[in-house]
Amino acid sequence: MTSGDATLTFAPGSLPADAYVSITLTTVLLPGTTHSVLAYDLLAIDVTTGAKIEQFNSPPVLTVAGATPGSQIFYVPPTGALVPITTSYHGTAVSAGLPHFSTYVVAPPPLFQDVTVRLDNSSIVLVEDGVPVSVSL
Repeated sequence: MTSGDATLTFAPGSLPADAYVSITLTTVLLPGTTHSVLAYDLLAIDVTTGAKIEQFNSPPVLTVAGATPGSQIFYVPPTGALVPITTSYHGTAVSAGLPHFSTYVVAPPPLFQDVTVRLDNSSIVLVEDGVPVSVSL
């Protein structure tokens, strides 16, 4: 199934029951930033019982086209702290086997670097991931 740039693929027998499956496009604010990114809210409902299907016999695969090199798929838990999912990159798409259905985003690594600016005496220092990268006087 496809929605926007996202495609969800199931291996034969991965769903434990017949299901209605949806991909709802939404946006989420990345933690610690003012950047909103497109998110994919995934849901599977058992056709017979109406219950959410939360466990799969094998992981469904989410593939998102249009990704930049180094992008990764992240799970967005209710706390908002993004959880990285093992992701593979193919040309301009990223793919990941999902542990469960929930909300997921694709984001490039630079959005998650730890960048600070500090004042050392009369110098301004940009620090990226704990390493000073520039100094101005």
